[in-house]
Amino acid sequence: MNKPEHKPKKEDTELKTLEKKLEKQTQIINDYINHIKRSQADFENYKKRIEKDRECASQRELEKLVSNLLPIIDTLERALAASKKNHDIGSLVCGIEMTQKNLCNILEKEGLKEIGCIGKEFDPNMHEALMTIESKDHKDNTVCEELEKGYTFKNKLIRASKVKVVKNE
Repeated sequence: MNKPEHKPKKEDTELKTLEKKLEKQTQIINDYINHIKRSQADFENYKKRIEKDRECASQRELEKLVSNLLPIIDTLERALAASKKNHDIGSLVCGIEMTQKNLCNILEKEGLKEIGCIGKEFDPNMHEALMTIESKDHKDNTVCEELEKGYTFKNKLIRASKVKVVKNE
């Protein structure tokens, strides 16, 4: 006896077509997911590389500053040795003055600047008033004495000047 021919039903054909479309779409989705995962991994590696480069640059700058400061140690050692050998306070003072000048020059080259304030109008952004005095010799709200120097580093305030300010009634 012959088997009846099995004709695919219309629903079966549609189902197979839909399954193929689903497989194709699933593959596209998986490709996008893999692409996103690779992009995320690349970005994480990029962030790590940038951070490492930043740390290396920071380390090089610090090494440069320390290297520039080594002559300060040398000058202090020579001043101390000379003052001990000769029992001469004058050579010690001279050595300290040279050291201070040298240190200030090095720090200035790196971007440190003193805030000049005497005779200028009090600026609360740059000055810290520790005292006020009356004075007929100075205008009101003027800095008449600097008690502690203030500094900026690369145009950023790192320490305000501590000052006496004139307040005339």
